Amino acid sequence: PEIIVKYGDTIIEDYKVTGNSNTNAGEYIVTIEAEGNFKGTITEKYTINPYNINDCEIELSNSSYIYSGSEFKPDVTVKLNNGLIITDFKVEYKNNINVGTAVVVISGIGNISGEVSKNFEILPKNITDEEIIVKGISNKIYTGAEIKQYPNISYNNVSLVENTDFEIEYIDNININSATNEPRVIIKGINNYSGTITQT
Repeated sequence: PEIIVKYGDTIIEDYKVTGNSNTNAGEYIVTIEAEGNFKGTITEKYTINPYNINDCEIELSNSSYIYSGSEFKPDVTVKLNNGLIITDFKVEYKNNINVGTAVVVISGIGNISGEVSKNFEILPKNITDEEIIVKGISNKIYTGAEIKQYPNISYNNVSLVENTDFEIEYIDNININSATNEPRVIIKGINNYSGTITQT
């Protein structure tokens, strides 16, 4: 803090100050010791308040991701209003695996106080992407009844679950394939997946 010492209405400079060079948030004591034509010592308390994180500029390294089955943790950059990048904060991620709105909770520590949340989006993985492997769909022999397929669909070596990750619809799946009848199986991504695969 700025120190001003007066004798009456006159500002004097016959003193030295200790404890006045702190920069971190906290409570401190400054000591003013008279010199020259003055004598005596005065101590005063002062406080450096933490900077509220809600007054900071906060950026996430990414605003959206495509579902992968793993956690997403975008990097967080926090700046004071003067542009200084700070590290006095901790981060907690919520709802950061499945499709939807994920939350980053940034809490100030040390010289920074308060808490603020930032959101990012997790978007569905398209079931037609090349990383998704579809096996188990094959030609069948006519039975007079509906013919169903039981595909094995996987992504990152994890099998997708029917009615959780995808749905199956059948079209013209009783009669044999002909010019007027084309049996089809339609696989539709749901929840963490999107897109449609149609196989005949």
